[in-house]
Amino acid sequence: MTSTNRDFFAAIAVTALTWMMPGVGLAGHSDTDISANLDQLPGIWASEGYGQIVVIENGSPMRFERYEVSAVHCLLFDSGPLEALQNRVSHVLRNAGSTRISYMYPGNVTTYAFNRLDTVPTLCRNGGTGTNSDPLVNFDAFWATFQEQYAFFNERGVDWNALGEELRSRLTADSSDEALFEVLSEMVIRLCDPHVEVVSPFAEFSAGVNPTCLADNHLFQEIIAEFSDQSEFEDPFEYYQRIFRPSVLQIIEESYFVGAMSSAARDKIHWGRLGDGVAYLGVLQMTNYASDEATPDEDLAVLSSVLDEALAYLSDADALVIDIRTNTGGYDHVALDLASRFADRPRVAFTKKTRWDDGYTAKQVSLLDPSREFQFSGPVVILTSTLTASAAENFLLAMKALPQVTIIGETTVGVHSDVFPRRLPNGWRFTLSNEVYQTADGTLFEGRGIEPDTEVAALRAADRSAGRDAGIEAALARLTTPTIDPGLGGVWWNPDRSGEGFMFHFFDVGESRHLFATFYTYDGNGNQAYLVGSTTDFASPVTLDVGLTEGGVFGPSYDPDDQILLPWGTLTIDFQNCRKAVVTLDSDTPGFESYSTAIERFGQAPFDQRLCNPLH
Repeated sequence: MTSTNRDFFAAIAVTALTWMMPGVGLAGHSDTDISANLDQLPGIWASEGYGQIVVIENGSPMRFERYEVSAVHCLLFDSGPLEALQNRVSHVLRNAGSTRISYMYPGNVTTYAFNRLDTVPTLCRNGGTGTNSDPLVNFDAFWATFQEQYAFFNERGVDWNALGEELRSRLTADSSDEALFEVLSEMVIRLCDPHVEVVSPFAEFSAGVNPTCLADNHLFQEIIAEFSDQSEFEDPFEYYQRIFRPSVLQIIEESYFVGAMSSAARDKIHWGRLGDGVAYLGVLQMTNYASDEATPDEDLAVLSSVLDEALAYLSDADALVIDIRTNTGGYDHVALDLASRFADRPRVAFTKKTRWDDGYTAKQVSLLDPSREFQFSGPVVILTSTLTASAAENFLLAMKALPQVTIIGETTVGVHSDVFPRRLPNGWRFTLSNEVYQTADGTLFEGRGIEPDTEVAALRAADRSAGRDAGIEAALARLTTPTIDPGLGGVWWNPDRSGEGFMFHFFDVGESRHLFATFYTYDGNGNQAYLVGSTTDFASPVTLDVGLTEGGVFGPSYDPDDQILLPWGTLTIDFQNCRKAVVTLDSDTPGFESYSTAIERFGQAPFDQRLCNPLH
């Protein structure tokens, strides 16, 4: 793979925080934490996860030192007046005994925690292990850092111990820098992790460019081919930003929009109307809204203002398409703020924990906060591609917690962890993935990506040449075809037929959502009969194959292995609105007649009207 291809993939897949957020550790706050300033906390502090030692020294002025550590090295990388560090952090807390502290960085969703040490670790004394150009020393520091910090060897299928033994033998104390770079690159390329990079003064390498990893990424291969066929741009990422993305947006506007497309946030946010009550919101990045050098808070302020404007304009739409197919990441707090615009109530967006010794730090929970002035509560389709990565995937994690969301497109990159930056004794830099992001139920997508509910090839060259967008068309078909959703779950009945009724329940099995229906009724002889069935097809009206339960007995003698489900016929439900429906029963079983009846939701049901959209 050429360096041009490598640089392009690294650029589009790695736009999460790199050198801005120094790593320390994850922790949650406790009820006994006390607000503090760093000048109240002199001492030696070891991070929970992230391999860092912070020394806060008394004096006038007070000073600090920060070290990156592993089992074989301790590298001083940051020092100065304590005020400089204090100005870079926020939410400083300590416990009652001042034996544990935590703080955050502006714009970061993570709380970093440290525990007090009695003495400076041996390797960190007298300024640490210092700079060193010996290839073996640098190899060992590199290998040990991954061994202690990298979180996904199992998911990536790599035996790091065996790999280290194999590749260290290629080096000696006299090996060249080029030889060391080649060995380190060969080590990490097997991870297929776009958040892993090696950066030297003469070359950069991303672990995501292994040809094996990219063999099935057809969209990426097409973009590279298109870049190679032109001569206007020498930088592939500039081509991607200035040619590929605008051409996608142009097709959407010209072929599908009703009216003009609006844009803001330095052309990172686009919106407008697709017709049939469906609106469009394109989010190209989760950062750089204010400027390329903007702080996270500055980006968030711009995003909030733009979303207020866009969602106010789109407020009368029945449904929304959110397009993140060309979004390669940015800030998690931006992703959470965007996702919160669609939340009906506080929900768990995702959890994260970090490698720490032989285990992990405590999970930190990130919540969706629906307390925004402009919210959108209708059905949402999110479009994804094989370029959707990092914070864009964490936005997707958050949106998967919402019942009105459907994902259409392709499986995402599968790289959720923040980019964790480290340094080698020779001055080179490298990055790795040390944080484990999971959904509320513990599902992990790192290394495999988030699969769509409906798979549609994204932004293919043939479609673009024809002026069409298969993802937009699939989203419109989904949102304009009547379907049912979880807001219709509950107990239903016909008040004139008291004594029988229906229960509809929505639940997820793996990545599939199911509707389970039960009809409590009687057979022709007046015996109680239960008809049950399920489906994953939510087109309205919905038809289920249902069966009749038989073989169960009351009490302690009940054995589920004795119960059988006999084919009975079909149940069709035609939801008229959130409270009324018509059911049709078509029986193939003697003793049961086919008929239709109107039903309604039982009682003054505790359900959320905003989540009940029976005719999407």
